[in-house]
Amino acid sequence: MNQRWISLGLFLSFLFLRLAWAKHSMFMFQIEYDVFSKAGKYPASVLHPFIVLPFIGQLLMLAAVFNKRFPIKYILLANLLLGLMVLMVLLIGILAPDFTMIISTIPFLFFTVLLIRSYRIRHKSSRSSQGTT
Repeated sequence: MNQRWISLGLFLSFLFLRLAWAKHSMFMFQIEYDVFSKAGKYPASVLHPFIVLPFIGQLLMLAAVFNKRFPIKYILLANLLLGLMVLMVLLIGILAPDFTMIISTIPFLFFTVLLIRSYRIRHKSSRSSQGTT
């Protein structure tokens, strides 16, 4: 599968993570809108690592979607930055137990598996073309 499509799938599946707490629930894109719309009023709230790191990951993923020759190492880094949040949502969903949160992580995990398989295939073919196995 094309690296750009996998990056797009990772980006979109991250935006549709579902978080639930008490009697409230929101998708990740709603939370991001809420946080960044209040950034002018509360600038320190944007500097939390669980906001900055996934945001950097999203920017890298978007760069990978629009750039044909984007290095796979940066895509893997972006996946790691986004994956930290996804795994936290998965853990909370398991501990809560909240099946909507668990199910919302499945598409991201699926595209992560596709990304790793794509990387391994590409890495293996580049090593074999160099003459080493």
